[in-house]
Amino acid sequence: MMLNKAEESRGRRCYHCAVGVGVAAALMVIATSLYPLYRHNAATKAPLPPLSKNPFGSEAPAPSTPVDLHRKNSVDIVLAHYNENLTWTGEFNKAHPGANFRIYSKSSKRVSDGNVTEYLPNVGRESHSYLHHIVKNYDDLADWTIFSQAAEPAWGFFSMKESGHMCSGSKFEDYLLPRKEGWYMVYTVASHFPDGAQNDRLDMMFRNKTAVGSACPVHRSEGWGGWWFESSHPTIAYQRTQKSAPGPVEFYNKYVIANPSLQTFESLTVTFANGARFAASKQRIRMRPKSYYEDLLEQVSWHTDPIQGFYLEAMWYDVFHPMHPQGLFGALCEVPQLPSPVATHAEMYRSAMKRFLDFMGVSESQIRRSGALSILEESDAYLRAPE
Repeated sequence: MMLNKAEESRGRRCYHCAVGVGVAAALMVIATSLYPLYRHNAATKAPLPPLSKNPFGSEAPAPSTPVDLHRKNSVDIVLAHYNENLTWTGEFNKAHPGANFRIYSKSSKRVSDGNVTEYLPNVGRESHSYLHHIVKNYDDLADWTIFSQAAEPAWGFFSMKESGHMCSGSKFEDYLLPRKEGWYMVYTVASHFPDGAQNDRLDMMFRNKTAVGSACPVHRSEGWGGWWFESSHPTIAYQRTQKSAPGPVEFYNKYVIANPSLQTFESLTVTFANGARFAASKQRIRMRPKSYYEDLLEQVSWHTDPIQGFYLEAMWYDVFHPMHPQGLFGALCEVPQLPSPVATHAEMYRSAMKRFLDFMGVSESQIRRSGALSILEESDAYLRAPE
């Protein structure tokens, strides 16, 4: 399934929007129902299982002066805007006066509900807005910059309305806190290239009110829905319609790694944030020269909805971590092994939902019979029409 014309005109839709079919979901989590796989004993402050590896190694930039969240211009929040409601930014700014919104709009109309920094041509998706900001402000970056699509942050993503792209347990305020490694992202999708197989995090597929908002699933490979493949996914479908664009591995080697002394990768698995939300310090951004970002900006400036924009959504970590690419060191989060054959999206969804319900100790029929007392809430963009 291709993006429809309305979606194409936005030029910055989410990575999976071509996959889902919008179906309204009115399912809520019963407060007394716990999901054992994700349960965390807050009372005893039991430590969470550690990640399988330290993804930063010794390349983390030197510590900078701590960011003062009440000092003007210490934090920039770069928003890639098309037609989203921006009223939430005013309230957020009142609560966090040190956060400075930098709104780049690709709307064809003048925006009245937010203070737009600059109007840009409608090309390149959110990647174009992010890279434009970096190139234009390379020598005058804020101490800490958050990059986000402009919809109000909220759980999940939905194909027929604005999506907040937050994972269960995460808050937008989490991105305001600078990390010593100069980087923050919540990883909710894994992709394998060049074949284009996908794997979605369960906490993104299903709202989990006991989640703690960890960067990777707390229970590692069991925290993912399962690998799936659809030829309608933009990273596959757009290769047929944008024939002059590079393939995903070629793009990764030439424009993301961009290091002739490093090996050329033939395949890779990357983890990333659905919706392309992350935060980085100016030291982290400046680990690459300005010319590097100019080359990437050129790659996404040729089309309203370039396939390179989808590649970048999956590869932002590697853009900002030149000494620790996932192609060389493996995916940041522990993910299940890629099976053969890979399931369809519908098969994955049914299997993931069954696992989720099994963990909770209830059946699907119990959920359907419970009516208003439903115990599951789904992102409707993950539902597919019957085939």
